[in-house]
Amino acid sequence: MIRTAICSAIILATFISCQKQPAATNNSKTVACFTYTPQNPTSSDNVVFDAGCSKNVTNYFWYVDNLLVNATDSKQTAISEKFSTGSHRISLLVTGTGSNSTDSMSVTVNAVDVKPSTSMSATIGNTFWTASAVFALNSSGIIAIGGDDPDGSAIEIEVPSATVAGTYSVTSSGYNYTVTYSNKATVNSMTNGTIVITSNANKTISGTFSGTLTNAGTGFTVPVSNGSFTATYQ
Repeated sequence: MIRTAICSAIILATFISCQKQPAATNNSKTVACFTYTPQNPTSSDNVVFDAGCSKNVTNYFWYVDNLLVNATDSKQTAISEKFSTGSHRISLLVTGTGSNSTDSMSVTVNAVDVKPSTSMSATIGNTFWTASAVFALNSSGIIAIGGDDPDGSAIEIEVPSATVAGTYSVTSSGYNYTVTYSNKATVNSMTNGTIVITSNANKTISGTFSGTLTNAGTGFTVPVSNGSFTATYQ
């Protein structure tokens, strides 16, 4: 009986002791964590860094390229920065109750991809003409540059794909250097004149043109001056 009572007391004491021991937890641990958007920033973007995933934090200290950027407000859970192109180091130091934590990452900032503007215009006779839409296509050794307006008028210029900067005489037919102007059903070809290519690089071609347009059916001629174009081709 005495042995049974002793064993029962030991079991009871062990049970009570186990009941009093809390399970181990990390819920109170201070953890630094942050994310940023956009994921692929350019030099024109405002990049937002957000420490919303941090835990048990009292103060936030943000460092951009090793410089503290929120010295006057340690409660900032997020910051917004604009960067030059290249790699930038972002660090977050957080403090909590009796503990600190840090998180860091590098962010690569790319240059803005600026697409060249497209345009085409000319003075035909005494009338200034400008295209509302411009296209270009590089195919079969020829770059075709075209522009049209809402009234249905259009200018098309063709030059060899290998054309470099320089001045070229216009031909009335064939795949050399040509300029045509169509006004609804009437087609006029430039019978004499010049095309000046100022640049043909990185799939963008630009230049000027001038000369005389001739209607093959009627022989009617009209001068073209101050012609210019810039277009991006595929």
